[in-house]
Amino acid sequence: MLFHYEYISHPVDRLEKHVCYFIRSIRREAATRSRFNVSFCHPDFRIYVNRAPTLKKHLSSFFHAFRNLSKADQTVVYKTFLTTQSIKKLLENRNACYGIGQLPAAIRAPAKTLFKYLYERTLNSVGNVRDHYRQFYSKLQLKRCPFCGIESLLHYEHYKQDYDHLLCKDKYPFAAVNMKNLIPMGRDCNTIYKRTDDILYDKSGNRRTAFFPFKDHAKITISLGTSTLPSPTNRVGHWVIELHPNTEEVKTWEDLFCIKSRYKKDVLQAHYDTWLTQFIAYAKAHADDYPNWDEANLKTALTRYASMFSATNYDDLIFLRSAVCQEWINHADDTFYNALTSYLSP
Repeated sequence: MLFHYEYISHPVDRLEKHVCYFIRSIRREAATRSRFNVSFCHPDFRIYVNRAPTLKKHLSSFFHAFRNLSKADQTVVYKTFLTTQSIKKLLENRNACYGIGQLPAAIRAPAKTLFKYLYERTLNSVGNVRDHYRQFYSKLQLKRCPFCGIESLLHYEHYKQDYDHLLCKDKYPFAAVNMKNLIPMGRDCNTIYKRTDDILYDKSGNRRTAFFPFKDHAKITISLGTSTLPSPTNRVGHWVIELHPNTEEVKTWEDLFCIKSRYKKDVLQAHYDTWLTQFIAYAKAHADDYPNWDEANLKTALTRYASMFSATNYDDLIFLRSAVCQEWINHADDTFYNALTSYLSP
């Protein structure tokens, strides 16, 4: 994740609080109450429950499934619910994590049904997600997806940006309406790359850490040190992308969003010729500053040009342009400089 978001408080947060109230209530009442009652819900939530027979049915089914569990299994469900609410601790691997498969079998289907309904039908009733995105977008300094740096986030008047469940709601249903788990994200990042992949475990089943989107972290930079630049005889080149710092969070981010492949194919291969052409235009415009275009003067011009691009400016692919400029300055061979000289010499 290239940069962090600012968390905003919004009425949409209330549903998670209502769910917490309900779970605590049924744990307290399960031993003495045999029938579901709307009093298990927070007073502010009862109006929504009474207006939605399907919601009431799903709450009732979950209650009865919970009540019929042994005391030990009820404790497992309750602790799993509480743990799943701590999104930050889960992503930082400071809490043990249990998905739907670790719940008692009898409550898995009622849990998935209830929380799917809460997400799909109730969340927008308790709090307007579109309005949440409006406020969220308005506070963003950089209107770009921080999970790739490639996609722009769309203006709230045009489209409510996709909200991704960092913890997939099918595997971690208790986090389905937690707004620290529902994150605006570029559509490609959401639907093509991350999809329903498990952020907490890699494909071999190993627990891993990941970025919490609302916490600042070390700036990620890109280097291309062992790449082979495109040339007249090799128009594609060979791009070797290194991500810094080399931490587990960065590795998780790269794995989930196919970062290296996307930067290579969608950015470097697609934009390299344009960026080189723009440098040539810059050099021609400043030709009076250089007596000739030997390698020393080319490096001076490249260094001045590179100073316009920051390695930690994630707007408009500037951080990747910076990496390319550094590759030109530090690792380009004679073929590159000879070609530039031929383009720039009168």
